[in-house]
Amino acid sequence: MNSKILEDNTSANRYLAQAKIFAKKTKELSIKGYVSYCEGWMHARNNQEQQAIRCFQNALVFYDQAPQTDIVISRKTAIYKELSSIYSNWKTYDLQEKYAKLTLEVAKLRNRPMDIFDAYMSMGYNYQEQYINQPENEHLRNQSESYYLQAIKFYEKNSSTMAVPSDLSFAAINLANLYLQYYPASYKTKSLQYAQQGLEVGQKTEQYAQVASAYGIMAEYSMKEGDTETAKKYLLASLAALMKDTVIENTIALSLYQMLAEVYETEGQYHEAYHYYKQYVKLYEEVFNANKMEQGRRLEAQFEKERQQQQLIRLRFEAEKRKQQISLMHAHNKAQLQDLENLKLNEEIQRQQIEVIQLEADNRGKELKLSRVEIQQRAAQLKTSQKELAYKSKINSVYFFLILTFIIAAMLIYYAYRQHLKTLKQKESLQVLVSMLEGQETERSRIARDLHDGLGGILSGTNHFIRSYAIE
Repeated sequence: MNSKILEDNTSANRYLAQAKIFAKKTKELSIKGYVSYCEGWMHARNNQEQQAIRCFQNALVFYDQAPQTDIVISRKTAIYKELSSIYSNWKTYDLQEKYAKLTLEVAKLRNRPMDIFDAYMSMGYNYQEQYINQPENEHLRNQSESYYLQAIKFYEKNSSTMAVPSDLSFAAINLANLYLQYYPASYKTKSLQYAQQGLEVGQKTEQYAQVASAYGIMAEYSMKEGDTETAKKYLLASLAALMKDTVIENTIALSLYQMLAEVYETEGQYHEAYHYYKQYVKLYEEVFNANKMEQGRRLEAQFEKERQQQQLIRLRFEAEKRKQQISLMHAHNKAQLQDLENLKLNEEIQRQQIEVIQLEADNRGKELKLSRVEIQQRAAQLKTSQKELAYKSKINSVYFFLILTFIIAAMLIYYAYRQHLKTLKQKESLQVLVSMLEGQETERSRIARDLHDGLGGILSGTNHFIRSYAIE
């Protein structure tokens, strides 16, 4: 395991093969369990998680059958942590929760403050991840809050025995961020309270990445309220704190560059917005175009520097001490090995946390790309809308003139129709008059004819009478 930590894979595999040979020859169940645990530990660090689970389960079978000494219980705890971490990666939350709870139970039973604190934090993170995948289940969110609160209270109560002062800042910022991201706006006061606590502890312990995170939370609340000036102040303070760190936390820096670009763009200061956007793109390319191994080392160096330095010192000290005393004190050597295992397990927890940060950075990068695509789509939609409005305006003008023309045409047709009716009425009246005149003329002709015929008869009779009278 030491060879693996020192990246001497050839030696690590050779020693493991030898250990497995000797493990078959011994009847000591705790030794068999320890070799299986070491093999699983190796697989886990080679990203062979399925094989690691099988080895860890075999180790637990041996340990459950062995006498429950302090060393056996300690190693079972280490396996619980390993399994919880793997199932977290797989998002198998029921199994992750099972082994996280076992870790917490054993830590309380052994009264190991650091293990208890780590277990509380692991449970809090477990429920937070479950809630992210099941946002309708607020019970999971509240469970996460509960374990984070227990971790903070436990640390404050046992601060004199806690080895890493920056752990309190880390827990407070986790809780503040939980309130910010997943609770209603009414939790703002609580969130800012824990962000302030994380800020103060981070400043005292010179954990500038945590100081930057605290300022970032404050900035997000200011942005939500539309107070861009205050948000900008917090963001610049966060960036300044981050730059004090020997190795800059890239994931935080990426988030700060993006938020600063958004703030300046909101204020219309496009030159400054473009500057921070360029910084974001530059850092993004540096982080994600690098080799995975180098990237992991970079992130590892950035994550809680003080804690890693302390663990590295303790690891080297215990390894050296183990070499000097291995031939003299076998029992004492087991205790040293246990301390070494705890250090390695803590280191593995850090590695898992670093991977989580890396995934978050990936997600933020994807979100940025999506935002850029959305902006382009909105611009295209705006142009399309403007064209549609111009087209509709032209269409409306055409419709207006057509309607106006139709109304005028209708009025002219109506006027022509009225004139036509008037003309028809005049013609009708004239025809009636003509008919009357013709009738009168006919009547006069008839009367004249009748008078002529009557007068002719009268004259004929008269003529006849005269002739008759003359003859007589």
